[in-house]
Amino acid sequence: MFRSIVVGIAAALLGGAALAEGPLYVTTGFSSAIAPSDPFKANLESIGVTFDLAPPMEVEVFLPTKLTFRLLESRPGRTSSVDTLHIGETAYDVAPQAFSAAGTLLGSQLFSGAFSEAVGFRLTDFEAEQPPVLWPDAFRLYMRSSDADNLEGIGPFIGRFDTLYFSVNDMALFEVSAAPAPEPSAWAMMIVGFGLAGAMVRRTRRPHDGFDQRAEGAAPRG
Repeated sequence: MFRSIVVGIAAALLGGAALAEGPLYVTTGFSSAIAPSDPFKANLESIGVTFDLAPPMEVEVFLPTKLTFRLLESRPGRTSSVDTLHIGETAYDVAPQAFSAAGTLLGSQLFSGAFSEAVGFRLTDFEAEQPPVLWPDAFRLYMRSSDADNLEGIGPFIGRFDTLYFSVNDMALFEVSAAPAPEPSAWAMMIVGFGLAGAMVRRTRRPHDGFDQRAEGAAPRG
């Protein structure tokens, strides 16, 4: 009974609550159509990604969020290819791959902080001790055309996203995604709803508890 009450209240509250654009906060100089010289232009446009976010660009994740990474394409360069993608202390292996809209799942991790300061890559011809190349060197950031209205401001522009795309050294293309988080008002309504559900359960239990106590304390009839 308690579970059904809670599920019902949560569904009702979330059903009418607005969801935020996403937990990936972007600051960028401006957005523009992907340059014709970009090697991933045609493939990105095939999945509705048509905008390039110009530097200086920063991506922040303010609350611990589960980020999921997918490899959409990896092509060899003249002398090497991307060997690993680094997110903080976590490294994901990157193998040569033709373009795939669904992508290959690399993995997920809980992340918070300056995403653009935690991302890096290593090439196959790097020395063993050579550290990853960090953002923004050789990185490009893209967004879907359907998310164009997420950016606001007069320069720099700021926006919130649940999915972004980035390329590395013109060799590899990745997708990073995070589930949209409910707005603070929705969380507040959920907390109130759970409290009311708990109160209802306690009230329905009191008469039964009193009846049991009276029955246990009643003297047996002769």
